[in-house]
Amino acid sequence: MDYLTLEIVVKLLVSVGVLVITAIAARSYKRAVERYFSAAHSLLIESFQRYGSLAIWTFGILLALSQLPYINSWAFVALLALAGALFIVATRTLTSGLIAQNLYAAYNPFKIGDWIQVGEHYGRVVHINPIHTTLVTPDNELVTIPNAVFLEKVVVNYSTPEGTRLSIPISVDSSIDVGELEKRLIKVGEEFRSELLEGSKVEVRVRALEKDYTTVELLLRLANPAKRGYIASEVKKRVWAEIADLKRRKASE
Repeated sequence: MDYLTLEIVVKLLVSVGVLVITAIAARSYKRAVERYFSAAHSLLIESFQRYGSLAIWTFGILLALSQLPYINSWAFVALLALAGALFIVATRTLTSGLIAQNLYAAYNPFKIGDWIQVGEHYGRVVHINPIHTTLVTPDNELVTIPNAVFLEKVVVNYSTPEGTRLSIPISVDSSIDVGELEKRLIKVGEEFRSELLEGSKVEVRVRALEKDYTTVELLLRLANPAKRGYIASEVKKRVWAEIADLKRRKASE
């Protein structure tokens, strides 16, 4: 066996040895993650195991290839850079999700049970994990939102100690007495007392007094944000019934 052949055999054996060591390192890494992060969420453990093993195997394979004959060092560096870029892209969602979850855990803008709106999605928070947050909409639909979205969009939390604010603007003919209208609107609001936040007041505010019309605003504080749409619809029905009655009384005078 000449020197060149012996060198090739040695390099092949080294490459095989590197792959064996890589397999052992990947298995040991999975066990270490499972042992030291046993209190973490199972999805988080699985993600760290998967992506960590991927990184170890990628580096090990590239290192094994670099030991083969006719593979120069610049090619190895290029392959290593490409593998690093692919790894960053592959773990971008996981990384951004973890960052978002940690930020929200620190500042606590919402919690399980809160009613929130993220973009066009509105619902009650029922589950939070390191990757995504799950909402249940008023129509009992499950919406899964990646945690990274919370870093990009405005989040509105309707579950506040002051209750959910329901504002109903109302415009009527200026001939209708504002004082009588206010009494009727407060009466309508009180009809829904069981749906209002305990201790809250029904308010009526005048928004505009014009020559031809008057605009007022009925303000309610709801205890259950899930009923916001339903209560708004029912209140509007009662409001327009009262306005119609006022108009009939005005016409009969």
